[in-house]
Amino acid sequence: MNYRVHFRGEDLGVFPLPELLRRRRAGALTGQELVWCEGMADWQTLDSVLGFSAPAPARQRLNRWLIAGIVAAALLVLGGLAVFVYAARVFIQGATTAAQVALAKQGAVPGTSPGADFAARPIVYGTNSTTQADLSKEEKAFGQRQFADAYDEFGPHNEPWDADARFFIRSWIDSDFGQKGGTNLPALRDLASKLAQNPSCNDPVVLQLAAMASVDYFEAMHRHQRAFDAFANSKYRAYLKFYSAVHLANYERDQPQRAQFLDAIAVEMFKQALGDASLRPEDQPLMAERLLNGWAAGLFSRNEQRIVKTTEDAGPGFQWMALVLEGEYEKDQAWRARGSGWANTVTSTGWQGFSADLAQARTSLSNAWNLHPEWPQAAGIMVTVAMGDSGGE
Repeated sequence: MNYRVHFRGEDLGVFPLPELLRRRRAGALTGQELVWCEGMADWQTLDSVLGFSAPAPARQRLNRWLIAGIVAAALLVLGGLAVFVYAARVFIQGATTAAQVALAKQGAVPGTSPGADFAARPIVYGTNSTTQADLSKEEKAFGQRQFADAYDEFGPHNEPWDADARFFIRSWIDSDFGQKGGTNLPALRDLASKLAQNPSCNDPVVLQLAAMASVDYFEAMHRHQRAFDAFANSKYRAYLKFYSAVHLANYERDQPQRAQFLDAIAVEMFKQALGDASLRPEDQPLMAERLLNGWAAGLFSRNEQRIVKTTEDAGPGFQWMALVLEGEYEKDQAWRARGSGWANTVTSTGWQGFSADLAQARTSLSNAWNLHPEWPQAAGIMVTVAMGDSGGE
């Protein structure tokens, strides 16, 4: 049985249950993802489908000798714990004194932490502060422009299935972006299947969204391929072709050569999208989020340098996104230079590369934040940079 997986508004794809179980056990999934498959009345959390819960201990009869043994063991543990707590207090007091001396040498006031002081400040917000509702509206407006408006402009409106296609696209947007009272998901899937199974329906936008609505892994992959082929000779702008290539590559991740071919097309379409106005400067935070944490994160991780260079070449209108992606790339470079081993295994060359790349990341992210302090991605990545170069203390 194959399950479609959603988490925090993102469609993560369709997976067989054994694969979801493997990923859950490996810690790659939290268990709070929402999953759905054919036959289910509504979405459920992954853990509820997998039946993950702490097993209740079996009741056992304890005789008095066993009870005595447990009490003795408990006394030994408590005695050892008391010794450990005493030793820990001595160690912590000594470490605190050493840290205060080190801070004093750096001109800091002993017993204070600039980071903790900053974190303790109250969060200031007002009527103009961005909320989750604001972000949802922006996401929906972006989807409306990219899919519904594009179909209105370039779709084949002389076809008998055109009315169904218009209704399906708008219903998919309402459903995907969480509009309350939106289209019932099973009904949406039925309409997607009706359109995809119509041999005369070859519009790439309709086929792309029909692929996204499918819960059958192989059927979804087939629809993604049909959409990708149809986009090649269509009049649709480059963002939709980028979107199609990335999603198809996500299905081909076990075929490295095929994924590499699709990546090359996706990077080229991304370049064109930055130039044909299908991606606009105001779309930068949404697009950066997709590349860093969303459905295009795999593409970015495999092609960091190329995507950073492509964004830089797009000009000043996309400077913020170029700096954010550059900061993420430089942070990743720092960890590649350092390696993933314990600190005492890192070479002096590794530490030098780690420090130099984190310094470059700090510069890029600071510049991005200065351009748009109201957009959160630069500050979010800077947290990990600051943790990396803050020292052991």
